[in-house]
Amino acid sequence: MRTASLAILVTAITILVSPIPVFARTDPVKRWLDGPVHYLITDDEIKEFKAAKTDPDRAAFVERFWRRRDPTPGTLVNEYRQMFWKRVAETNEKFLDSASPGWQTDRGKIYILYGPPDEIKEDPNARVGTDESQGAGLIRWVYLKPGGRRDVDPVVYVPFVRDTSGAYRVSYDPHLASPFFDWAKVDDARTAGLGRFLTEVTTSRDPLGVMLDLGKMQEVPSQEAMLLDSVETVETFAYRPLPLSIDRFAPQGAGMLAVVTVSIPAGDPADPVPALLARFSRKGAEPKILGEGSFRVEGEGAARVGQGRVALDGMPWDVTVLAVAPDSGISRIYKGRIDPLPASGLRLSDVVLARAMEPLPFATQQSYDAPYIVGGFRVTPRASTEVRAGEPLQLFYEIYGGTAPYRIAYQLEGREDDGRFRALGPPQEREADAFGQGFALPTSATWPAGAYRVVIRVSDAAEGAVERTIGWTLVAPGAPPPPDVPAPVPVEP
Repeated sequence: MRTASLAILVTAITILVSPIPVFARTDPVKRWLDGPVHYLITDDEIKEFKAAKTDPDRAAFVERFWRRRDPTPGTLVNEYRQMFWKRVAETNEKFLDSASPGWQTDRGKIYILYGPPDEIKEDPNARVGTDESQGAGLIRWVYLKPGGRRDVDPVVYVPFVRDTSGAYRVSYDPHLASPFFDWAKVDDARTAGLGRFLTEVTTSRDPLGVMLDLGKMQEVPSQEAMLLDSVETVETFAYRPLPLSIDRFAPQGAGMLAVVTVSIPAGDPADPVPALLARFSRKGAEPKILGEGSFRVEGEGAARVGQGRVALDGMPWDVTVLAVAPDSGISRIYKGRIDPLPASGLRLSDVVLARAMEPLPFATQQSYDAPYIVGGFRVTPRASTEVRAGEPLQLFYEIYGGTAPYRIAYQLEGREDDGRFRALGPPQEREADAFGQGFALPTSATWPAGAYRVVIRVSDAAEGAVERTIGWTLVAPGAPPPPDVPAPVPVEP
């Protein structure tokens, strides 16, 4: 039975033991509601908790409260609960300028709900009030698409102003929450008067819109967004490498389709499938998430793989892929970057080193949405560059732009002892009109093991030309499985 799900992956990037605050261990359970959980609890749950008459009844409610928020109820660990208490502990360590614990401060509340901001700027001497008796100090937090929310601006500026007690409070002043706020002018304001300074600050939004955004920032984000926010802070040294391939296509010659194929070998057909998650992110853009339900697993034994795909725009994207085995808890990670394919002229997709490849029997089956199908072909990529002697070498790619018919040449080369590649026979040439191309070459057990490559040259009727090279390694039939090293993400030459 498959017990892993999306959030078990985040277990691998959060602590294994929740740092429960002191009050949660020492105070009576009936005071539980007075703690940080009041940021999460609903009105109906408050009524349910207050209706409990005994400590055992209240303790049972607490367990139900967290169980409702458990993203993986079939496991022993509640990742959402862990992350919540971890953030509570961090606020108590970070925000010490108030007489109250860090979690009770305005900064603490927003930190608990949304995690650390993407950017922090502060001036402890800035005066943002016209009354000289008020405290000095201004901090601005910047969140990019906080908590994955769609009901606020993509960039939210949260200003905190220090009061006379020394504590920082959220300010709803639209000037202080403006993206055009100029820190360089704060010094001038100290002598010229802040009132005049603030009137000169341009606001891109109306005051009501600012207040609504800052109000929503004090609401609870979805727990999935809360969990996924921590993916970008993964410490890669704590994980084993994850073998995979990422292949780029441009359906109809536009945009970019990234196909992620992860190696998840099994020693036995009953071995559980790891939980899989992929995140594509770049600054200023909403992350693209492939959750566990986005991956489809095929194959058996060493050939078992999971594949997911996502449509991206023509910009570079950072990639994080995680896999966690539900039985052993072993975590594997890949972190890399993909660049866009060329946008014009005669060009190729990435060349896929395939384990299996066949054209679809009917044109109506063509698709870019279904796993393992690219255009008019069914293709299962290899997650490593190794091919066993006796297996066929299979390559798949698509041609974009240019003018058909296309002239295609495949040149097989082998690496000599001195490191140089030498052509092995004449190139195989052919003409083609279709943009989807498959190439297969049988290998033999008598071939010497070592490094090989295929140089693909494509030219069109308008005399355009493009060349791609894909390397692979031939191994003996009885060689051990490939090492746990990720295959390189192809980069356009």
